[in-house]
Amino acid sequence: MKKLITLISAVLLFISLSTNTSNANNESPVTSDKQGRLFLKQSLGHSHNDYYQRNPLHYALKANMFSIEADIFHKDGELYVAHSRDEIKPSRTLKKLYLDPLNKHFKKHGSIDTEHPFGGQVRTSGLPLILMVDFKNDGLKCWQTLEKQLAQYPNLFRHVAIDNEKTTITPAPVIVVASGQRPVKQISKATERFVGIDGRYSTDYHSQAPAHLMPMISTSFSEFLKSVGSQNPNDILIALTDFKSAAHQKGRIARIWATPDSTKMWQLLYQSGIQLINTDKPIQLAKYLNSQSQRSNTSTANAEQNLNK
Repeated sequence: MKKLITLISAVLLFISLSTNTSNANNESPVTSDKQGRLFLKQSLGHSHNDYYQRNPLHYALKANMFSIEADIFHKDGELYVAHSRDEIKPSRTLKKLYLDPLNKHFKKHGSIDTEHPFGGQVRTSGLPLILMVDFKNDGLKCWQTLEKQLAQYPNLFRHVAIDNEKTTITPAPVIVVASGQRPVKQISKATERFVGIDGRYSTDYHSQAPAHLMPMISTSFSEFLKSVGSQNPNDILIALTDFKSAAHQKGRIARIWATPDSTKMWQLLYQSGIQLINTDKPIQLAKYLNSQSQRSNTSTANAEQNLNK
C-alpha cells in the first residue's frame, strides 16, 4: 500500500493544479441524448457497497453521488441485498432497501416531469442516479426477476424498447446497470428492458454496443495498472485520460474500482477527468468534490474580473 500511495503521489506531480471549470455556471453535470448516451462534465461519486452504509441510499443521495452499488442474490424468487450468502436477511430485499425508497423520493419530487431532461427527479438537485446491481449468483434469474420488479414502478427507471431496429428510449431519473454475473447475451437480445450492462475494460474497451445497452465500463485499479504496463507516472496519467476519453466519445461512464479511498487518490481521478470516483465514504468524497467545484467557481470569477479590467 505504501508503494501504491507513493506511486499516486508521483502521478500527482505530473498533473497541473489548474482547476476544472466545466460546471462553473451551475449547469447540470450530467446530460443525455436521444440515443441514451450519458455525458459528465466533471467527476462524480460512486457509492461502493452502499448497503453497508448506516443508512443505505440516504447518505448517497444526500452526498449527491451519481452512482450507487448494491450486491444482490436471487433466492426463492426474491432479490436480496448482501455481499455473501450468509448475510442474506428477509428484511434486506432490493425492493425494501432501494426500489421502494427511490419511488418515494420520486413521488416526493412530483413524479413524472416531461419538462425534465430525465423525466423527473429523485432528489432536490435534479441529478439522475445510476443504480448498479452486482449479480452475485445466477445472473439470468437475477436479471429476469429484476426486470419484473422494475416494471412495478412506472416512469422511475429508464426503459428501452427495440422494434424493427427502431430504438425508443424513455428517459427516467434512475438508470439501472447490471454488473457481476451478467447474462450479457440475453440482455443484449431483449426487445424491451430496463437494465443495461456494466462493460469490462479488458474486453469492451472498443465495443460497438450502443450506450443504452452498455452505459458503463469498469475495471479494478490493480488490473488497470497491469494494462498500462508501466509505472511511469506520465504513462499512467495518459492511460487514465485515454480511458475517460474513449468512454466519453461513446457516451459511456468510465469507472475504476478498488482504488485507495484517500484524498490523494480522489485528486488523481478528479484531475484525470475519470467520470466516476469509487468510494466507501460518500459524505467525505462529497466534501472534496464540493471544494473542487468552489475552486472552479472562484477561478472562473477571477478570470472574468481580469477580462473586464
